Amino acid sequence: MNSFHFLETGSTLFVQASLVILLTSGLIRFVGKESWRCSLWTTAYGAILLLAGLAVATPHPRWFHPWKSFSTESLITLAEVEQRGGNMLLVVWLIGCCGTSGLILFRHHLINRFLNRCQELNQHSEAGAELFHRLMDAKEEPIGYQIKGRSVRFLVSSEVSTPFCWQFHSPYIVLPEYLIGFDPESVKFIVRHELEHLRTGHPLQLFLQRLVEALLWFHPLVWWASHQSNLHREFACDEAAVQSKSEIVEYLRTLLTIVEYNSTQKDNLPSVLSFSRGKQAIARRAERLVALASKTMPSTKLEISCPAAMMTLMFSTVLFSTLWIPLNVLASPRSNWSPWPIWSAGILHNLGLPVRDFEVFSQRTELDEMRAHLSQQKGTRK
Repeated sequence: MNSFHFLETGSTLFVQASLVILLTSGLIRFVGKESWRCSLWTTAYGAILLLAGLAVATPHPRWFHPWKSFSTESLITLAEVEQRGGNMLLVVWLIGCCGTSGLILFRHHLINRFLNRCQELNQHSEAGAELFHRLMDAKEEPIGYQIKGRSVRFLVSSEVSTPFCWQFHSPYIVLPEYLIGFDPESVKFIVRHELEHLRTGHPLQLFLQRLVEALLWFHPLVWWASHQSNLHREFACDEAAVQSKSEIVEYLRTLLTIVEYNSTQKDNLPSVLSFSRGKQAIARRAERLVALASKTMPSTKLEISCPAAMMTLMFSTVLFSTLWIPLNVLASPRSNWSPWPIWSAGILHNLGLPVRDFEVFSQRTELDEMRAHLSQQKGTRK
């Protein structure tokens, strides 16, 4: 991919991702359940990654050619500006992408090392063993705590001040050491919350979110979408943690106690699917739980199902993929489609499928040829 293609592809993907995020935020207003809203955000991240894959692997339509009427001298000037600007932006994007990806991998490494330092809850102390057995005897979990056939491991640590869950190969729930002294009934609310993260595939959703953040680290709407999807995940898990008004009251007390303790302690663990996510998020969650207890939650007049919202989003994504910003001044005006990228065309050629991987001939598709042609014109005039 040269600087011209990168500039055009990056600008187009910026617009396409914006449209996906804005459409998702609009559809969420008509989706009632928080779990459905989480699934819709996951679909949105998948749609953005799909758009990125289509952008670098397939040809795109050229609905119009805005540079067709430009003079050769103007085209050369624009091409040189695009070439320099594209090269500079490509370097900046690579630095940002590598930096964001490296930070994600480093955090993953830190969490794995942290988990190896944690103790099993049932082996920590007598109080820990008693809490573990109380959790295992819970009536709502008659077959134990399992995620897709894998038993959840309960760990405890003094290095964290807020509970969190983690799943790579095996599912984990990590509890801060001070929670061992809590009433087991209060701890059950926390465990329900973290189990909902694991059962609904939130670690996978977070992984897709991180991929989009690394790819489009420069996009402000991507970071806004991350904040929104984080909130909806917490809302969904809060709903799953309580079943009655009395449980909501107890759950709120537990939540506020953890927040109070967390305000006086420094958490050294990198951001993961943690129970507490900043004062503003906690305030939003508390307000929502109060509204849920008082049954004053706002309802939508027009509600659509999650499958319908997902289908709308994916169909729109296909339409968005055909929207392409024609920034490449060297694109041939003689074709309504760009050529196949060299790497994907090579794969298709090896499979016996011939595709066009070159620009349709035009005197305006090569910068050096245009320069030579312009010099020849100036020489003839002299």
